[in-house]
Amino acid sequence: MLVFAALPEVVGNAAELVDPWDVNTIVSGVFRVITDKARRDELIGLGHYQETKYTWEASADRLRAVCREVLEEK
Repeated sequence: MLVFAALPEVVGNAAELVDPWDVNTIVSGVFRVITDKARRDELIGLGHYQETKYTWEASADRLRAVCREVLEEK
């Protein structure tokens, strides 16, 4: 599978990642999520966990840490 941009990092294992240039993998991914309730429920649960990593507070904490690191280097 090809990896594009930050999508795999952002979604983690909470999504069916597909090759955007391969219609067959797109169809397979969509079909699996639509027809496999257990997989769909798993992805929903993983998605709720994954979203906790991307709160405003978490983003501010990461930005603050980077700023401190940059300022300490000068």
